[in-house]
Amino acid sequence: MPRRYSLISIAAAEGAGLLVLARDGDRARLGPRSLGPASRLVVDHAPCPVLLVWTEPAPGIATIPPPRPHPPHRRQGAALASPAARPFDMGRGPSPGWVLIAPGGSASDQDLAAWIQQALAFATTLPAK
Repeated sequence: MPRRYSLISIAAAEGAGLLVLARDGDRARLGPRSLGPASRLVVDHAPCPVLLVWTEPAPGIATIPPPRPHPPHRRQGAALASPAARPFDMGRGPSPGWVLIAPGGSASDQDLAAWIQQALAFATTLPAK
C-alpha cells in the first residue's frame, strides 16, 4: 500500500470505532518490527483501534522476539547504586535514563533534594529540543 493510500485510510477512519487492515511486512513472525511501512504508518496514526489481519495463517506467538535489553544510562547507573532505586520498567524492559525510587528513598526533605539534584544534573546532559 503506497503511503498516499495509508494516509487516505487514516483520514477515512476518523469517527470509526475500529479500522480493519490487511497487514504488510514480515509475515513469518509477530512483533513490532514485523510490520511493513504502510501498516506501521496506519497503526501509529489511526484515530481509532486498528485490527491487523493476515491473508494467510498468522505465525505463532513464539515468533515474537524478546525485547532488546537497554544498558543503563551512564548517570542512571549512579542512581541505581542506591538501595532505594530500581530501573523503571513499563513491561518491555527498563527505560533508559529512568529510575524508580522506593517511598523510603525520599522520606526526608534531604533525600528528596538529593534526588532532585541528581535528576537536574542528568537533565542538563540531554540534547536541547
